[in-house]
Amino acid sequence: MTSSLPYEILEIVFASYVRDSSTLHSCALVNRNWCVVALRYLWEKPFTLLLSRPRGKTSRSVDSLLTTFIECFTDVDVLASASELHRKYCKEFPFDYSLYLKEIHPREIYSLSVQSSKYYHMRDRIILLAIAYCPNLSTLSLTLNSYLMGKSQPLVFINSIPNLQHLILYLNVENNMVNTLSVAAQNLKSISVKVCKSAKYKYNLEQESHRGLQKLIQSQHQLKTITMANVITRMETIFKLLESQSNSLESIILKHFRFYSDDSDTEQIKFYQLKRIYIKNCTILMGGLKSIFNADLPKLQQLEFENTSWQHTDDCTLLQGKYQIYSWK
Repeated sequence: MTSSLPYEILEIVFASYVRDSSTLHSCALVNRNWCVVALRYLWEKPFTLLLSRPRGKTSRSVDSLLTTFIECFTDVDVLASASELHRKYCKEFPFDYSLYLKEIHPREIYSLSVQSSKYYHMRDRIILLAIAYCPNLSTLSLTLNSYLMGKSQPLVFINSIPNLQHLILYLNVENNMVNTLSVAAQNLKSISVKVCKSAKYKYNLEQESHRGLQKLIQSQHQLKTITMANVITRMETIFKLLESQSNSLESIILKHFRFYSDDSDTEQIKFYQLKRIYIKNCTILMGGLKSIFNADLPKLQQLEFENTSWQHTDDCTLLQGKYQIYSWK
């Protein structure tokens, strides 16, 4: 009886085991119907799932995953020796695994490839395959100092990532890469940008060029959340950077910031849908959040501070007179 359960019921049951790869593998062996549903969860973020195994990962399991992944798209021998990226199917698979992949984090692939001498030198190309040929990719993290991340030329051939909704990248990434993403991914719901830990508090948004980031933000049609971390700037600069999304942006999250005082002639900026501003582990100089006080934020419901240092508490008192503030350590 259980083998004939409808897909909808199987999805509800299997959703309880999204982090249990052993159970999902066992379910995939029951019959084709079970296999189809189990594979959706196994291949939604396979690299994350393998890394999270409580008993660890073996070089054999790593090789098996990377081999299956690559062979979905290309002949392994051709890929290993080619200077360019090619797509050439080498074997018939009963399922198209590329349709299931939704998340790719290059850092995870690098971590896994350390255990596999066979794929260690192909890790950048594995990442490119995922970006180029997985049409349902919804989450992409590009926070890795590697050939791929530092030299973005290989990304030029990627024309579209239509279902990408969540993008994570370094604030000081090359403009070439950001320009490519601005064209290829225009339906993002969230963007998270940060400076690598070694450069924390050294990136001044007032002095550094952020045209690439501005272009990426302006290219979006339905951006809801922006997260930024590890920079020095003015709140006025953040608002101006995000002004093109004033009709859609709902949440601004700022971590490890140092806020300079806003200019005395700060212009009023209106964000029609903004409901939440969350500020964590930040240092706020006198007048550093004047732009929030002056801005027109008709739907702002939460103004949250966590582990935040105020140079002058009068600034906080001023904001309390206009908004309901949540603060905790």
